[in-house]
This record gives sequence, structure tokens and C-alpha cells, in this order.
Amino acid sequence: MFKISIADTPSQRTLIVEGTLVEPWVPELRTTWRNAGQELGGRKLVIDLSNLTAISHEGKDAIFDRMKKGPSFPTVVYSSSTC
Repeated sequence: MFKISIADTPSQRTLIVEGTLVEPWVPELRTTWRNAGQELGGRKLVIDLSNLTAISHEGKDAIFDRMKKGPSFPTVVYSSSTC
């Protein structure tokens, strides 16, 4: 199972990523955070990975790639106990 939920507040948008981050879901995650980053309106983007139960090598690569790109989002905060 894989699920991405979006929780919006006036100060931030949180992507809540749950389940197993493996193929074919890695491209879905990339698309979701790219789209979420375009609609921030000055808010902070938080990517919550704390509910992931498993991450494949491809999933880890996607997360690290996102972290390396840094400034394309105004602020990105990662939350995880899995990574």
C-alpha cells in the first residue's frame, strides 16, 4: 500500500507519505511534490515520511535527489524515522 495525503494550513503544506515507497510509486511521489511546490503561495512545504513502512533503493534515491535540489521550494522540511 502507498498513500500521499496533503494537509494545508495557512503557514505550510504537508505531504504525508505512508506505506511502502517502491516502484511504481516513486514517480507518483516525484509528481506530487513537484505539483505541491508550485502551489505554495509563500508557505513552507513539509514532507512527512514518518509513516513509511519500507523504502526501496529507488525511493531513497528520489528522496535524496529532492533534498539535493533544495532551493526550488522555498522551505522543505523532512520528517522521518524510517530513512
